[in-house]
Amino acid sequence: RSAPVGALVVDGSVSDATLDGIQQLLAGVGPTLARIAEIHELRARAQRQDQDIRLLDALVHSFADPVILTDPAHRVVFANRRAEDLFSTRPEASEARNAAVGANDLVLGSWLTQGPHPESGPAAREIDLIDPTDGSDLTFEVTSVPLPSALSREGTTISVLRDITDLKRALSALEVQFSR
Repeated sequence: RSAPVGALVVDGSVSDATLDGIQQLLAGVGPTLARIAEIHELRARAQRQDQDIRLLDALVHSFADPVILTDPAHRVVFANRRAEDLFSTRPEASEARNAAVGANDLVLGSWLTQGPHPESGPAAREIDLIDPTDGSDLTFEVTSVPLPSALSREGTTISVLRDITDLKRALSALEVQFSR
């Protein structure tokens, strides 16, 4: 850390004793002023980081695909809104919704325990879930990637679920048409 640097311009003549007093005063105040400047810079940096975090949070919550972040014990530590719709219940939810969410949680939990390992890289697989709003069948392609340890704790995984239900239905319809 370098010493604070500054200049004081005095208009007129000043005695050596006064200059010595000013120099002692500035020597005492200088480091404090430098520390105050550092604090202001750190606050500005923290505000920028808070803005970046809010932006990232808004982006992830706006995704149409469910996004889930899990810790090394496969517990969900973050879920965007779409993932919450599929895997979270509310106290006022119907029994059917709670049952669908419970089934979805079991399927996801099974996937996560078999999920990616750092040495294997990204892992993808199809899973079948239940739409908690209407009980219909949904098919998702789940891609999970272990996050680098520089970004999070070792074993943290991000999973993105892409809804391929319509694609699977269209493929089945094409197969029926082709067989005719």
